[in-house]
Amino acid sequence: MHSSKVKEEARLLRIRLGSAIANLRVKKGLSQVALSKQCHLAQSYLCDIEQGLANPTWSTLMALCQALRMPLVKLIMISELPLRKLTPLEKQLLEAAFSLFERAAPV
Repeated sequence: MHSSKVKEEARLLRIRLGSAIANLRVKKGLSQVALSKQCHLAQSYLCDIEQGLANPTWSTLMALCQALRMPLVKLIMISELPLRKLTPLEKQLLEAAFSLFERAAPV
């Protein structure tokens, strides 16, 4: 794969992952300050992660997942969702898959 294509895919993945983290944080009713304190991160670093500007380590992702009570695999799945609106059937299948993950690997 061409180097510039890999860099672009990595950039898009960071943006999608950061957006998923931000959406989950908001759904949990947490501010960036509160989540960053729970994870022992600088608030500015969490902001960079959510904007797709930072490349978080696995340990940082695991700390965020623990604070958000979300299995890492589910966070990755959420970040891979299509950017378009899901159909009712896609939503139903996705909810069933998430339910299976939560039963198999509770946080």
